[in-house]
Amino acid sequence: FFFQAEDGIRDYKVTGVQTCALPIWKPQTPWLSQDGLDLYLCADSPAGRGVFHAHRSHVDLMFDPAVLAQRTSELVASPSATSDGLQVAYVIPSQRQVRSLIRSENSEAFRSGPPLIFEEESTARWPRAFLTPDARQLLVFSTEPAPHQLRTARRRGDSAEFAFTGPTRPAPANAPCLSADGSRWYWLAGNRLMKAFRRDTDNPFEQ
Repeated sequence: FFFQAEDGIRDYKVTGVQTCALPIWKPQTPWLSQDGLDLYLCADSPAGRGVFHAHRSHVDLMFDPAVLAQRTSELVASPSATSDGLQVAYVIPSQRQVRSLIRSENSEAFRSGPPLIFEEESTARWPRAFLTPDARQLLVFSTEPAPHQLRTARRRGDSAEFAFTGPTRPAPANAPCLSADGSRWYWLAGNRLMKAFRRDTDNPFEQ
């Protein structure tokens, strides 16, 4: 598993302490691909602030140095990728926007993609947002209409844009994170790691 440290992201999964994505500071909301080979996070660095991507060729190896995939002026959070690794979504909490990065091949660098969803007439913050592996659903955490709410958005046909659907549901308050396969939520409750599961994207999460 991974956790945030002052000098990067630490990996205790296989080979002991590993550090990736240096030199960066203030690493936030790391997200690991399902195969364990790609790591996405938001951070600051001498190259700028934004979304970073690090890759490794095997889970027993250390990650290559992280690359600044998207420079941003605003604080951003919770990057997540599709199962094919060709699209990444990330959220701008203060602007209530989820934006994307895209590439045509895994060997290519990411470039700016279309905005996925945004909301202008609101005072809410969106501290987290996650894209499901099939790129058909977005799960957005919002501070309104009440603190710690989960809103579901689905893609509009073949369009790149998403629209909110269904009811707003209560959500975990502390550091929620979606698994890479989109089936489980993880969050912290005191000193315990909690989990909620769903059978598929048409069903709610059950603790």
